[in-house]
Amino acid sequence: MKNSAHQNTKEKQAMVRNMSLIFFIMQNWTLIAQHVHDILRNYPLLHLTHGWKVLEICTIIDWNKGKAVNLLLECLGLNDRDHVLPIYIGCDRTDKDAFKVLRELNSGYGILVSSVPKETDAH
Repeated sequence: MKNSAHQNTKEKQAMVRNMSLIFFIMQNWTLIAQHVHDILRNYPLLHLTHGWKVLEICTIIDWNKGKAVNLLLECLGLNDRDHVLPIYIGCDRTDKDAFKVLRELNSGYGILVSSVPKETDAH
């Protein structure tokens, strides 16, 4: 596999990113999700996260989107700047850690995109 940020299949229903494999499921969501869950029981070093018609398979390292937000701000030297307003836009549970980090830092805004109200740390 190439060392790119992601690789799409021809059908654009799966994507491989560093440290995770993401499937975009448009049909038979429940059946496919159950099969993936059953298969992963045999792979204790992998973790399954569900999103909106998305299954994300990750290694069990201590990493999430909130830590990625912190790392980006730190690496860019923007984590203690008053003139920077981080904005994170997400649509499902896999984004909750990023929302939480921005709320805890009291810096920036998390925006939840959803057709229904949900409990969230987004502003």
